[in-house]
Amino acid sequence: MLQTSSILPRNGILNHLRHQQSLIDCLETYEQRVRMSKTKWLQKKKSKAFKAAFQGIEKTLKMLALGSSNYCNYCESNVGSSIEHIFPRGLFPHKTFSWDNLLWACNQCNGVHKHAQFQIFTSENSAKTLDLLKDYSFIQPPNDDAVFINPRTEDPLKYLQLNLSTGHYEPLSEDRESRGYKKAYYTLQTLRLNQRKGLLAERIRSIAQFGALLRQKGLTKEQLQLYIVDMKHPTIAKEIARQRSHPLATKAINLQLL
Repeated sequence: MLQTSSILPRNGILNHLRHQQSLIDCLETYEQRVRMSKTKWLQKKKSKAFKAAFQGIEKTLKMLALGSSNYCNYCESNVGSSIEHIFPRGLFPHKTFSWDNLLWACNQCNGVHKHAQFQIFTSENSAKTLDLLKDYSFIQPPNDDAVFINPRTEDPLKYLQLNLSTGHYEPLSEDRESRGYKKAYYTLQTLRLNQRKGLLAERIRSIAQFGALLRQKGLTKEQLQLYIVDMKHPTIAKEIARQRSHPLATKAINLQLL
């Protein structure tokens, strides 16, 4: 997982999002806001103007996705297909139309694995976690201190590292009681990034393909950069640049490609 860029849609679209959000935020009770969140999201394309705005939103989110095929920002493998709410709108209605809460994701990551499960830390600087479930009991979460890594606002590589030998993601922190470890572990478990056999096999294959590319004679830095821009699992390239003692990094450095 990588942090997305900071591209913004045009001002008219941002104003549309702010207006829709204001219609939720002005309501008195949390239950009213949750119900309105659902209604407004289902109506997000109810008119030509709304549809045009969301076409612009989807277009910009695809620009934040990976490669020209718009790979999912979570798994970096499947083609993204829908708008994901990082903070589930059924729990955090005040983030329903928040630009920084929207992501382009695939159906597996969004609908099958992450869905509406979510954890927060119980308080600032605490490492104790609290499970939230969108069960429409209308109990407002006490805070927005997410355990799940938000690639729109956080750098996942501050919490995660990719093992270039096994293809597994691992927590960067070794302290299992730390906030950093819990953020990494919970995110990996939620998205099943290591348990999905096809996904893991493809990641390992991508590492091997990257190694084969480095062994090609006459490879230039420009050619390598073009490959990285459109590759699946671009975290591989970031990790090779970060893990300078790894054989792939050593080879790239020797070829003056890093």
